[in-house]
Amino acid sequence: MSSVLMDGQVFDNEIPFCKVFTKQAKQELERTFLRHRISYFVEWQDQGFWQRLFAPKGDRISCTIRINKADFKEARELVRGIRDVRVRNARGMQEKDAVKELARKKEIKNKVRRKKTAKPVIRKTSSRRK
Repeated sequence: MSSVLMDGQVFDNEIPFCKVFTKQAKQELERTFLRHRISYFVEWQDQGFWQRLFAPKGDRISCTIRINKADFKEARELVRGIRDVRVRNARGMQEKDAVKELARKKEIKNKVRRKKTAKPVIRKTSSRRK
């Protein structure tokens, strides 16, 4: 048998899927992913001093769920009804950031189009010789 050499190859197919803000939402999300065989990784964020001080005891959390990008569409459909979960888009941006990114790309595309279609302006000059 031959062995597979993986020198110099990087496989990073994980994308940030959503942010979760309560333990109940996280548990429901985990159960749903396990039921539908979607692998995930929980990335915990540190809470600041003021968040810990004023947050209700034990209920509020802050974590990002990362999944394989091949499972993104299915996971997005499964998470639709869960409260306290903010879903990101396929590139890992929040939806409002994705809309801004699309608008920026469209604006650049329109500028390029205008440059290609713009004809040079030729002005007639008159000679003022007497």
